[in-house]
Amino acid sequence: MEVKSVPIRTIEYAGLSDTGIVREKNEDAWFVGEFPGGLLALVADGVGGRNCGDIASCEVVRFFEELLTSGKLDGLALDALREPLASMAIDTVHRRVKDQASAQAGGKGMACTLTLAVVRDDEFDVFQVGDSRLYQWKDGKLEQITKDQTIADELFASGRINIEQLQKHPDRHILTQAIGLDSAKHAMTAVVSHGIWHVGDQLLICSDGLSNMVPDHELADIIASEQSLHDTTRALIAAANAGGGKDNITAVLLKRVALASDTMGSTNP
Repeated sequence: MEVKSVPIRTIEYAGLSDTGIVREKNEDAWFVGEFPGGLLALVADGVGGRNCGDIASCEVVRFFEELLTSGKLDGLALDALREPLASMAIDTVHRRVKDQASAQAGGKGMACTLTLAVVRDDEFDVFQVGDSRLYQWKDGKLEQITKDQTIADELFASGRINIEQLQKHPDRHILTQAIGLDSAKHAMTAVVSHGIWHVGDQLLICSDGLSNMVPDHELADIIASEQSLHDTTRALIAAANAGGGKDNITAVLLKRVALASDTMGSTNP
């Protein structure tokens, strides 16, 4: 298990991934990197039951790390370019995973989820494909910002099942979208959300190995404990394993720790 935490400008982050108790290998991957004026953070979860899910999720991380290192995502700092640039990058990595699946022995059906956050001092944008979630901790409450892209959630959104049926539906883990796979109904398109955050707020990006094992109110209690981000991510992983650890578990936490004006003239450590 690896934890990283580095304060960058007004934001701190920590991330942790664990195989869990049941699975033999970890098909989750996560990444946090810097662009001028903010951070890009993502979680990718290899689709369960598919071949080479770990290769798909690692390819996503590798791709975005390369883009940031080369400066090709510097335009994320500009309001007019942020959404088209991120969407284009997601479309490109989707095609790359598909191409790699065709070239990879045993790679047919290789796919992963992707939840990507583009975070600045006071705003964030979320680009989601699949069911890895982003939550916002704000004013002592935890709110799920993303919506799971599953068959069951689609039925619920259309009013064909109720909330009780959603929670027990046999298709609640069957994705309607994934990186590397095109739906029979439509081509892959990331769902975009926008949010505001303030000093003290936190964002949690996680794979379903956490959200399926730990109820939202317990996630909220762990974040509310005001531990370091290191310790909070460890506590989240431990709670998922205590709940059964049936899947790989990944948690990335970002916290806004200062106003931009408080760091004017300072340098990164």
